[in-house]
Amino acid sequence: MPPKGIGFTENKKFAAIAERKDGRDVVGIYYAGNDWKMVNSLDVDTADLQDIKWSNGDSTILIWDTPIESRIFIYSVATGDLLYKFEPEIIGLGIKTLTVSPNKYLIAAGMFDGSIILYNNLTN
Repeated sequence: MPPKGIGFTENKKFAAIAERKDGRDVVGIYYAGNDWKMVNSLDVDTADLQDIKWSNGDSTILIWDTPIESRIFIYSVATGDLLYKFEPEIIGLGIKTLTVSPNKYLIAAGMFDGSIILYNNLTN
């Protein structure tokens, strides 16, 4: 099982790493070369960041929040802008995992209770 709070791009050149600074979640974007340089830092709107997944040709990252909140955020890696925010209508046991469809329009959230919630980032 891979560690939570860290994700690498498909080509393994960049890493997104969850950090806590002054009681807030921050995601550091690092060039994963020989010297591990930070190239961006994203202030994220999570209560307790659970995990990170790269998406959309490695230009965005998906972040999901504590099981109590079960919110999903999509941020631009280049600008740090929040592009989408999804909040479930029914609070369950929380998000266990996320995956993005090949066409990049659907996000499937696998919940701890065994259910799946589909989100469409075109209509939000």
